[in-house]
Amino acid sequence: MSAAGEDQARAALRTWDDVPSPCISVCEMRPEAGVCGGCFRTLDEIAAWGALDASEKRAVVAALPQRRARWTPRT
Repeated sequence: MSAAGEDQARAALRTWDDVPSPCISVCEMRPEAGVCGGCFRTLDEIAAWGALDASEKRAVVAALPQRRARWTPRT
């Protein structure tokens, strides 16, 4: 494989493995819940995000809907 082909293959893998941060820039910790009211991650998850691998990030993201449902005030 040529150098250009290897670069393209690495870029494709990085894209597949990239899991975007769920941060929506509404950073407000909810002490009663232990999560951010914007993204619903814990402080530990927020702090570790950059060091997590893709599968760990996907696990965090998968937990967010349940947290959002639990901690979003009902109107």
